[in-house]
Amino acid sequence: FAFIGEGIPVALGAAFQTRYKRDALKDPNADQVTLAFFGDGTTNVGQFAECLNMASLYKLPIVFVVENNLWAIGMYHYRATAPSLGDQLP
Repeated sequence: FAFIGEGIPVALGAAFQTRYKRDALKDPNADQVTLAFFGDGTTNVGQFAECLNMASLYKLPIVFVVENNLWAIGMYHYRATAPSLGDQLP
């Protein structure tokens, strides 16, 4: 097995760099938006919540894109996550 969600803090750092260039360095060309792609299994990892909080706190230019593939590497979604309203099958 491997680590999941390791790219989220890296993406957050890229978004922070853009915000820093724009606000602290007054760079008029700092208008990038960072996209972070990951699977739904990553939402159970602590760094996911930490990065969401930091992105909101600092108003960072980042979009988090979650692919709901029902897997976290080798663990099926319903074995690792408590059910919610969004888990109901059509």
